[in-house]
Amino acid sequence: MESVGTVMNRGNLKNNSDYDSLTLTATDTAKHAVNNTTNTSNPISNCKLNTEKLGRVDVMDNIQNDNKFATKKKTIIVCEDEPDVLLSFEVMLKSKYNIIMVDSGEECIEKYIEEINRGNKIDLVLLDYKLSDIMGDSVARKIKKCGETKIILISVFNIDGVLVKELENGSYISKYILKPIETDSLVNLIDEIVKE
Repeated sequence: MESVGTVMNRGNLKNNSDYDSLTLTATDTAKHAVNNTTNTSNPISNCKLNTEKLGRVDVMDNIQNDNKFATKKKTIIVCEDEPDVLLSFEVMLKSKYNIIMVDSGEECIEKYIEEINRGNKIDLVLLDYKLSDIMGDSVARKIKKCGETKIILISVFNIDGVLVKELENGSYISKYILKPIETDSLVNLIDEIVKE
């Protein structure tokens, strides 16, 4: 049984096109950037997006146009700064969910705001705790200020129990789990939380 946190390489993929088709450029992203004007009727109008800072945005390889949310699949943002682990999440979840992959906390917040401002629902954020630019608990707090979505916080480190309780009691996160976690267990947990 494979666990999340296990390193995957190109050899684990069915073919190189699975790996190569994951990345859209910042130029592609900028074409679809949101208008930063404030709309007072929009409850998240105070959540503005700085499109100049957007980096790589990965989406499921068979959904690469403006109608990417037209399917019945729920949408998950996966935020993980380890490329091999990020790719393993994408491979594990893409058959059931629309996946938006980001590799930094700042990009996660920006992508969340962009999608919400475009009218797209984000059903879940799968969020690594120790990111290279910002800690996952800060990302969770900022996302919750902009809208309601479920967040699973994942860490290879034991996080202080007081912090976890604060995040759960404040409804910043739905669940906290430690890596490594068996793939089937994680998929079942995601299915359960998304259906709630």
